[in-house]
Amino acid sequence: MPEGSAATAFANTLLVLKKSTGQGYRELAKSIYVSSAALHRYCAGKALPPDFAVIRRLARLHGTRSAEIEDLYRLWLLAQLGSR
Repeated sequence: MPEGSAATAFANTLLVLKKSTGQGYRELAKSIYVSSAALHRYCAGKALPPDFAVIRRLARLHGTRSAEIEDLYRLWLLAQLGSR
């Protein structure tokens, strides 16, 4: 389980993105090609996606700008480094 402020901030950001889509976990997970259980773990801060492509798909569904996706990528990297 990831720990630290970067992992918490990353999970909180994912949850905001998820909520902004107006979709449930199952529907959203299907559209970004992950299981609903995995998406729930990511948004709850219990796991980190092993690949940023999942998060990029979520961000694009939300309409996130490129600069914000880059910020999200940095946060994901920090969370990954903090979980090791």
